[in-house]
Amino acid sequence: MNNHEFRQIIHSLFNLTSTQKRELLDAVKSELNRTQTETMIENIKGEVICFPHCGNTVTHRWVRTSDLQCFKCKEPEFRSTFNAIKPF
Repeated sequence: MNNHEFRQIIHSLFNLTSTQKRELLDAVKSELNRTQTETMIENIKGEVICFPHCGNTVTHRWVRTSDLQCFKCKEPEFRSTFNAIKPF
């Protein structure tokens, strides 16, 4: 979002009702909490990435789901994915 669009949003806040302001505040808080939680989860998992099922450290980045990095085991017999929340 560019600065002009952001300023328009800020200016429009004065036209919101109290109920709308509370709803907006709740939405912003929820988004901030989600973003902070995802960042914490990504940072907590540590430097060594291993597949929880087999302990194999030969993994590679796969996709991102719900803004969390998923990894895929390179062992042919497993080939499952995991992220910081869903270990299997």
